[in-house]
Amino acid sequence: MSQDELACVLAGYKENHDLAALARKMNIPYSSLARILNENDTYDLGIRKLVSFIEATDYDFTLLDHIESRLGRVAMKVETDSQARGFEQLSNLAKETGEALKRIEAGSD
Repeated sequence: MSQDELACVLAGYKENHDLAALARKMNIPYSSLARILNENDTYDLGIRKLVSFIEATDYDFTLLDHIESRLGRVAMKVETDSQARGFEQLSNLAKETGEALKRIEAGSD
């Protein structure tokens, strides 16, 4: 996924969200959010705004899903603290499985 594809994903938020409300929730000027979501503008979201952006969209993870896909990663939602230990174990299993598959793939070249 290229930078242009990420810009298009961000631009898609304009269709599904109230930009004025998002800007208020993120505590940034509307004009800044409009620039962030403009696929032709080089002004971008930036890592410091990513979490507040996702929170402001009521946890619309479309952008994060695209970032994860581009980096070959997958995230899981953890519902409660009592479930966190199980998810941590599952996450470790997934990581170890991925590492093992990479070693197997590298050996088959």
